[in-house]
Amino acid sequence: MWDAILSHLNRGDLVSMTRSCKHIGAIAEAHLYRNVRGLCHAIFPQWTYGIVRPWRANAVRSIILSFDGLNLSSTAAVSGALFRLRAALSVLPDLRELVVTGLSGVMASAQNILRDCTFSLRKFFCDGDAVVLASWPSLRTHRTLEEFGGFLNIMYPPPLNVTLDVFPHLRVLDTGAPFAGRTGTGSRITHLSVHVARITACRVLKQITETLGCQLVALRVVRTIRSPRSAGGAGFGQTPFWESDSPVVLCEALRAPALKFLEVRDKAPSGAKWSVDFDTLRAIPAFWYDRSKQVTERTPSLSTLVWRPVWAGQSRLLASIVRDHMQDFFYLLPSLQLAVLPLVARAPAGASSQAEGSESWSTWKKVPVEEGTSRRPVDWWPQQGVTFEQIDCYAPLGAMWATLI
Repeated sequence: MWDAILSHLNRGDLVSMTRSCKHIGAIAEAHLYRNVRGLCHAIFPQWTYGIVRPWRANAVRSIILSFDGLNLSSTAAVSGALFRLRAALSVLPDLRELVVTGLSGVMASAQNILRDCTFSLRKFFCDGDAVVLASWPSLRTHRTLEEFGGFLNIMYPPPLNVTLDVFPHLRVLDTGAPFAGRTGTGSRITHLSVHVARITACRVLKQITETLGCQLVALRVVRTIRSPRSAGGAGFGQTPFWESDSPVVLCEALRAPALKFLEVRDKAPSGAKWSVDFDTLRAIPAFWYDRSKQVTERTPSLSTLVWRPVWAGQSRLLASIVRDHMQDFFYLLPSLQLAVLPLVARAPAGASSQAEGSESWSTWKKVPVEEGTSRRPVDWWPQQGVTFEQIDCYAPLGAMWATLI
């Protein structure tokens, strides 16, 4: 009974309940330790002292741990942090989800963080490819795994003997393009997040969807764009930058009849400076509208499109080009109901500029034009009696993806 009651309390109230009688305090502590969020490497040593008590260790089901800020150039610091993590995991009998970030730069100091563990994971994510590879001998025994994230490098895959066949129940995959290409025809993957270079994106997506296309429901493309074209550069008239990077072009490469959700996250390489020119983005009409039929046949069920372009921080450009993008999206993707792009320098009322999710997302929705209303259809749009209108949405992108899993 107390377990059911305490499950409705917020974290502050649960902390207060731990100071009550021994029995209720133990139940409250179990709720506090069940799902560990926002754990950073600076306080992780203190947290490990708390799980010495068996009822706390037995309660832990999910851990999200960040090593951001750890000195990855120090072998001693990295080795010590991974050793503490391995020791902590070894005393957790019922852990189900493990997410570890901030280890992408770890190389020589990598070690098997799952050694001596007795739990059976359902979700595993680690952005340190070397750590994932070192832990693979233990990880591959977790045949209950349903969500896997790792080997995110867009150029170099793990050894050939590392395959996804060891996870027969895998539904959600977050990985780099080289490893994603190893998915077999017997895979059950329905939600895919693939990290890929811009120059190879269409080819990679075509190859992957030839295997998984009929079962994919949600697709996220994390696309690294190394440099924009110059408006005066050679070849601009033949392959304009705006056209080549629109999500519509990616839809042309897909063969995904069941796909309902597509998210494209563009990013520049780490440390790269991004300079954008208005003409580079929208200098000439990007599409001939006779392409609509081809795109429709590729993604006939697509209802939601989310795109965070690499130029999202250039607020002066958004008012000029976002609506043009929306017109193309809704025309070339007739099944589309929602399209989402970021708006910069806007925040929900009462929200701090530093608050999570304070970046605004501008959402457009397809709506019918009813007689007697102020809505007007788009003049050039052949779908008579239909238009689209803007709605404001402030949810973080991660929340959108999470609701689909």
